[in-house]
Amino acid sequence: MRNRDQYFMGIAYAASQLSTCPRASVGAVMVDDRDMICGVGYNGSPRGCVHCADVGCSADSGNRCKMSVHAELNALLNSTSRGKVLYSTHKPCLECVKAMINFGVTRVVYDVDYPDDKRDLFLGLQRNFGKDVIAIEEVVR
Repeated sequence: MRNRDQYFMGIAYAASQLSTCPRASVGAVMVDDRDMICGVGYNGSPRGCVHCADVGCSADSGNRCKMSVHAELNALLNSTSRGKVLYSTHKPCLECVKAMINFGVTRVVYDVDYPDDKRDLFLGLQRNFGKDVIAIEEVVR
């Protein structure tokens, strides 16, 4: 792993400490082509809404929280400019990957694999995205 990858993944982990989801603390950092941080996010309820840490999770049938906005999406929404690389403590879901592609992210680096019931669909779409659209890489230790 490159030193920059270690540095930005450390910041993603620092952001995850602000998570208000008791099930999983996820953090994300978006970096532009000058290696400047342009967006940071963590998973939690939308602004002004009650937090799961305070009232408990409202989970769906797959035991996923219905209230949380994902860290990756929050990093995009909180960004000051278009980023090229997104670092996430956990592997992003299919919906976040599609949002990242639309935002212009070309590389994603994650640390923890996250179970996804759409894994087959995700892998098929990942092949269809092509390397020049987005590269999704697990951190190598």
